[in-house]
Amino acid sequence: GYGNVGERISKRLRDAKKFDIVVIEKNKQTCENIKQNKIPYLEGDATDEKILIEAGIERARGLVTTILDDAENVYIVITARSMNPDLHIVARGSSEKVKEKLYRIGANRVVLPDDIGARIMAESLTRPYIIDFMDSMTEEGDPNSEFISFKIEKDSKVKDLTIRETKLGQNFGAFIIYVKRGGKYLNSPRADTKIEEGDILTLRVSKEYEKEVCEYLGSCNT
Repeated sequence: GYGNVGERISKRLRDAKKFDIVVIEKNKQTCENIKQNKIPYLEGDATDEKILIEAGIERARGLVTTILDDAENVYIVITARSMNPDLHIVARGSSEKVKEKLYRIGANRVVLPDDIGARIMAESLTRPYIIDFMDSMTEEGDPNSEFISFKIEKDSKVKDLTIRETKLGQNFGAFIIYVKRGGKYLNSPRADTKIEEGDILTLRVSKEYEKEVCEYLGSCNT
């Protein structure tokens, strides 16, 4: 199930240099392609618990399953969740029905590539300038910036400060894109918006200051 989607995900994770990754693939020819891309891999079936263990599933931070077969994705999610309750699982699905099932059995995020692709193509026709803007916000659009997110804990330095008072923009050139508060999103929050415990902030920051911002805010989930 490596395919084009799996290949692009693996390359992005590798190039980001934030994670140690390993790809599980059972097709021999595909394994040769992975090897040429200098990406660590195991030849085997991801539905096999022994292969998952060999890949380090019990100590892994995350799992991405991009197999085209929904049944296999479901089985992998169930197995991986039982082996590592804290694992962050991102799964591929083919329909809303499968999406609901994957969420029920333990996936943290489910992506429907066909649905996303269709939506982007439609938006590219009806609202092309918005798509251009979204492209400019990606890593490809600006290789010198990063998106980072973090949760405000009880002892956070910025808890109960307004966005202006944090001086994130003044000191680091960081731009807060949105604040997630409960189930709501505060998009493009005002400078006088007060940051509360439990808020999840997502920022865009220059790679030059990424480490400093993370150190200032605490542990970032980039």
